[in-house]
Amino acid sequence: MKYDPDEMLSRFHLTDSEKEFFKQKIFSDPKWRDGDKGFGYRDVLFYDTVKELPEKLQKVFYSLSARYDFELMYMPYNDGIDELIAELKDNGYKIYLLSNIGLSFHYFNKKVPVFSLFDGCFPSCDYGLIKPEKEVYNTFFRRFSLVPEECLFIDDTMENVRASEKAGMPAVCYNAVLQDIAVLRKLLSARGIRIGN
Repeated sequence: MKYDPDEMLSRFHLTDSEKEFFKQKIFSDPKWRDGDKGFGYRDVLFYDTVKELPEKLQKVFYSLSARYDFELMYMPYNDGIDELIAELKDNGYKIYLLSNIGLSFHYFNKKVPVFSLFDGCFPSCDYGLIKPEKEVYNTFFRRFSLVPEECLFIDDTMENVRASEKAGMPAVCYNAVLQDIAVLRKLLSARGIRIGN
């Protein structure tokens, strides 16, 4: 799924300076990531910060954070990902989700058909852990009885990729905002993953 703060904010008719201010005060604040640990609604976590924002930006914040369908509304996934996952499954691979994501996951995962193809999901909000913390990887391995060296981890940040490799799981960096699905196919093929028939 594409996590693109600029795209999210483009729907609110903000000036460039308003967008940058919002990203600095909200998206760059560690409390934004804490929402992925399942600590509750982001508007509660951010109460002190949000009340200091200009009224226009307060409305933007509440429009974003109050939605149970936040990911469905603001984080589309790349065209072709369904087909790729289906091909991998047909070739005998197991697919797992290891994601930094808030409690809304339990709403939207039932709305996105591709999740039915996954062998297991590890939403960070259920465990109080987020990438790149070391324990998130170790807990993930234990949860699904996985051998790290037998897995390949895909993430959009090098920080999480390096943490995965440090935990013993090979990894590749793929950014769905900047790269189309053909790039991911090439990355997987280069690692010896069988795709297609």
